[in-house]
Amino acid sequence: MENSQNGKMDWKWTFTMLLVVVGVAGVGAMTHYEINRVYSQMQSTDRRMASMETAVHILADGQGEKTRALVDEALTISQNAAASSAELLGNMKGYLDSGDKVRAAEVAYNAHELLIAAKENKSPVPPGYFASTVALLNNLPAVSDVDISSRLLSARVALAEYHSALQTGPELPAKEVALKLRSGESIAAEAMSSGAVYRVSSQVVLPPKTDWQAQGAVVDGSALPSGTDLLQTSSGSLAKNGDSISGLTLEGVTQTLDGVEWKDVTFVNARVRYHGGELKLDNVHFVHCTFEVPESGRGAQLADYATLESGALNIG
Repeated sequence: MENSQNGKMDWKWTFTMLLVVVGVAGVGAMTHYEINRVYSQMQSTDRRMASMETAVHILADGQGEKTRALVDEALTISQNAAASSAELLGNMKGYLDSGDKVRAAEVAYNAHELLIAAKENKSPVPPGYFASTVALLNNLPAVSDVDISSRLLSARVALAEYHSALQTGPELPAKEVALKLRSGESIAAEAMSSGAVYRVSSQVVLPPKTDWQAQGAVVDGSALPSGTDLLQTSSGSLAKNGDSISGLTLEGVTQTLDGVEWKDVTFVNARVRYHGGELKLDNVHFVHCTFEVPESGRGAQLADYATLESGALNIG
């Protein structure tokens, strides 16, 4: 009787252990499969990255020694275009101080290209990235070389456009109104009300001393011919024309900023121009915008303002 019971106990114990072993083996197989799958993905990603780096090196091998060194530097800094650009700009001072103009020009160009890539990909950045990158640019010594200064300005503009690409646009009103004006006709500010999108199909002239206040109103100028300013002043001088615009959102427009005082205005999907004239900006925001600025200190000031969007800017 005791032997029979022991036999049953042995059988139950053996069967239980068999189930445990099968279960452990199954979990192990699944874990092994998952590890292999993830590892294969990592290998595939590594192979793609290695192929990309190899291709870049092959292209760089056809260039000069300094270009090859710069490619190596860019590839080893970071896989993130925004971080790589900031790192390259951080190295600029050393090249300028040593008088290595060729390397400095290459660094400025590559920093610009990386910022363009970051903009197109809308790569996220950590807090303070834009302010610290502007500070890197502003801390560089004075540059007399035209090529280097031009490339650095291009980097500033690319930084402004990158910042603009990451901004979230305002919610536009559902109500739409067709604002029909004859070409060159001035606009009546009292006709604008908040909570509506006004679509215009011809350029609007701002007579001298126009004070256009339309809090919350949206003007859509996307129907205008490409490259045509939505608003045209009769003079490019603030002192002479004295126009001011406040409270508006300008959507899909091309607009030159010179000669107007802008306050509490948001540009969305806009082509923004600045020719280096008198300018006042106060709480102006740029969302998904591109910028055209002169190669001057004033152009750099506008680019920095568009990047940081802090306070007011008064030029001239």
